Amino acid sequence: MGIFGATSVFAASHQNHQGQARAAAERVAEAYLADLQLGYDLPQNSAFQKTKDVEASNHFCWGYAQTYFGYEILGRGASVCFAPDGKLQDKGEAICDGACLKNSTQSLMTDGDAMAVVEGELGTLLGKDFGRVEKRSAVQMWGQVPGERGIRAIYRVTLDTVVSGNIFPVGRYEAYVDGESGRLLAHGNKVMNATARAQVFPKDPVSTPDLRSRTLSKLIWVGRLESADVKVLNEDGAEVSRVDGSYVFEPTVPQFDEVQVYYAMQFTLERMSLWGYSQNFEQIPVVVHYGNRFNNAFFDGEQIVLGDGDGEQLLSLSRDNTVVTHEYGHAVIENIAGIKNITEYGDGPAVHEGHADYLACAVYDSPALGEGVFPEGGNLRRCDTNLPYSTKDFRDENGEKIDEHVAGQVWSGALWEVRQRVGAEVSDQLWLQTLLRLKPTGDYGTTTMMDMYRALLDSDRALFAGRNAKVMEQIFLRRGFPIQEKMVAMLN
Repeated sequence: MGIFGATSVFAASHQNHQGQARAAAERVAEAYLADLQLGYDLPQNSAFQKTKDVEASNHFCWGYAQTYFGYEILGRGASVCFAPDGKLQDKGEAICDGACLKNSTQSLMTDGDAMAVVEGELGTLLGKDFGRVEKRSAVQMWGQVPGERGIRAIYRVTLDTVVSGNIFPVGRYEAYVDGESGRLLAHGNKVMNATARAQVFPKDPVSTPDLRSRTLSKLIWVGRLESADVKVLNEDGAEVSRVDGSYVFEPTVPQFDEVQVYYAMQFTLERMSLWGYSQNFEQIPVVVHYGNRFNNAFFDGEQIVLGDGDGEQLLSLSRDNTVVTHEYGHAVIENIAGIKNITEYGDGPAVHEGHADYLACAVYDSPALGEGVFPEGGNLRRCDTNLPYSTKDFRDENGEKIDEHVAGQVWSGALWEVRQRVGAEVSDQLWLQTLLRLKPTGDYGTTTMMDMYRALLDSDRALFAGRNAKVMEQIFLRRGFPIQEKMVAMLN
């Protein structure tokens, strides 16, 4: 009896020790899983659930799977192994593979079915050019979520569109397919900065008539002329779409204008980035082929609109980059400074035109704007004029104010002279900072040219410790700006 009694005491002691070891192991495992939960950035209603408990003579191991609302899902799992005394021996991550999934789900498609869903949808999106490229694809069993008939599979399909002979994809599409319904749940192009080939006029068809090969960059979808900042639209028909990476068109076809405009916007934004500029407002649409023989271009507060011209008074306004840049200047001025275009109060319309003119001339480092729009040659306006301050207030015999495009040359001329005296690098940065520091004092919140002048000085103090103030004062005084009177009035 004594022998049996001793054995019973030993067994109880062993079981107690084993229980303590497992309790300690549970705490270690919980801490490890908590760290994984944070590291995986799992949904709020997901958790790890123990799915395996394996015990051997010299260790015991637990396996865990991710669950969502109690359902096991495909994804990263975990395993932990301990010595008999509860000391951690090993820990690691595990991924449930396709075989694991197929054993636990009843709603399955074939890989080919999933690919067919994606290719059918993307084929519609990309149009007829989709078939002109090679397609490299892969299908992966990606996850499991609760479905009407139990767990349903989610497939992730990746599809590369590759131009023949090119090892790099022009588009990498990632799509998710519901294995139960066959529905495409989500898709997107992961090549967020695709590039494409093009031929364009470097500036316009008159001053730079020879076509040049250029790279279009930052395309968010290689099949469309669209970046995060700009989207080119065609009022005359469907937008040009090319997934083979080539936007090489001859000037005889309307698609050429779309490409030219995208390049003009790209070049403008690249140059402005050197001044510290990045677009802080929503993507701006640019519409080409507007109207019928339309002889104008404008920014309407939401989009840039470019006419084709009638061929007699004006040529295509889409093909002169300085026109495109000028209209974009209006968008920048309105979004940064909010200058009001009230004709009868302040100088808002003239300031708008003059500041936008300077941008177009500065981006192309030339005082002439619109050299490519007149059939007989010439230009729309210049930034190197000597128009005096009094020009802006001139009225005709009917009492009408002078056209804001002419009055704007008072401001652009003075600013361009600043550029000639202090250097392009300085004045171009001041152009942007002036908008950021502008404080309108005109009637009804309008802006005056003197407001712009004070913002210009303020910008120079902030950026360059005011070292250009004397030169700028000389320039504006010579042009008749009432600097001294305004300063005295402000002091008083």
